[in-house]
Order: sequence, then C-alpha cells, then structure tokens
Amino acid sequence: DCARAIQQAFEAFNLASRETLQVRIGLDAGEPVADHNDLFGATVQMAARLCQSAEPDTIVVSQALGSLVPDRSRLVSLGPKILKGFARPVEAYAVAWR
Repeated sequence: DCARAIQQAFEAFNLASRETLQVRIGLDAGEPVADHNDLFGATVQMAARLCQSAEPDTIVVSQALGSLVPDRSRLVSLGPKILKGFARPVEAYAVAWR
C-alpha cells in the first residue's frame, strides 16, 4: 500500500508539473542487517536488484513479499528474473497501482 501511495503521489505531482518524475520501486521481505544507521544484507540487495530491473513508474516485488500480499489480484507475474549477486532466478511480480 505504501509503494502504491508513493507512485500515486508522483502521478499527481506530474499532472501539475512541467517536469515529469518517474520512480522505480523494488521490494523484498526479510530481516535486514542494521549497522551504524544503515541497512545491509540479502534483503536489501534483493530489493535494490528488483528496483534496478523495474521499468519507470513500476513496483516490482519478490515472491517472498508477494506471498504476504492479501489481495494477490494486484500482482502480475514477471516470471523468473536473473539478478546480480543471486545464484538462482527470483520469481518477481509487478504491482498494479493505478
């Protein structure tokens, strides 16, 4: 819901602005490693790689996060994605936010 709200806020901003802003959002579920007010670990890396794989104005989530979404009708399968730093392909989903 938060990621959808972010995309909707950018869409509203773009309607009133001459300059268009586009955001890509990648999300994963898991426990990050906290150190010196920063976050690290596989969860953070997965989210970053999913974000890099996303098209502008999209939200891409991992299978781990997708399994936690109560209304899966908003998820569109993108199939397995090969992501740098991960040995196996990751099942990814786009989130319909409009």
